[in-house]
Amino acid sequence: MGIKIKSLFFALFFCLCFSFCVQAVDTADKVYDDASLLSDEEKQQLHDTACRIAQESSMDVVVLTTMSANGQSARQYGESFYLRHGFGFGTQKSGVMLVMNMNHNRVGQREIEIIAFGDTCDVLTLKRLDRILDSGTLIKGLQNEAYFDVISFVLDECGDYAQHPWRRARDYIPVFAVISLFVGVIFFIIVYTKSKNPVLRRVQIYADASSLALSKQRNDYVRTSVVRTPINSNSSGSRASGHSSSSGSVRSHSSGRRF
Repeated sequence: MGIKIKSLFFALFFCLCFSFCVQAVDTADKVYDDASLLSDEEKQQLHDTACRIAQESSMDVVVLTTMSANGQSARQYGESFYLRHGFGFGTQKSGVMLVMNMNHNRVGQREIEIIAFGDTCDVLTLKRLDRILDSGTLIKGLQNEAYFDVISFVLDECGDYAQHPWRRARDYIPVFAVISLFVGVIFFIIVYTKSKNPVLRRVQIYADASSLALSKQRNDYVRTSVVRTPINSNSSGSRASGHSSSSGSVRSHSSGRRF
């Protein structure tokens, strides 16, 4: 009886430990406000937003603010922080990180950087990162030192790109419109040119069944010829080749601004 009680006790203890570990992973901090730009309530709201986006898009989301990047750029500091703390989903460490380096509050020397890692680079392209950073909402927020609004805007935009494919497809609408217009113009020119060609007009007249009558029809057999061409048995067909990198480094790119 005593052995069974001990076994049950250890089983319960193991389950409690396991539950605690799972909870620790799920509730890992996503907001690191080392520059003290946010209140506790704002940090919690941003943390909840980052966790929601991460769950819905399979893209890790991290925010970091600092008063000094220790002589590094915001990108270098952010990348080192991201990889050192083991953020990112999958082997590619997919995710996005927002870094705000206040650089001891020196106006014009402060930096805001958005870094995409792994497969997230395909979703948050450099063009889309530039569009986020050049938005009037973000610029106005930085000017007014409304850092919570700025961070919320960046997270919402990144999440919107990741969760809504139509938002990404919208980037290609101008290209499709130009191509369609170009093809339409070329087709119109070809049709118009053929309709005005005098030679083609004559052909159309002669080909008109009402103006063409056959008086006699005859089939004459002339001859049959066969041409033989030797085939080299050593010849080979076309083949496609590709190259893939075996580097173990994590792919990343970023876009940033000074303010």
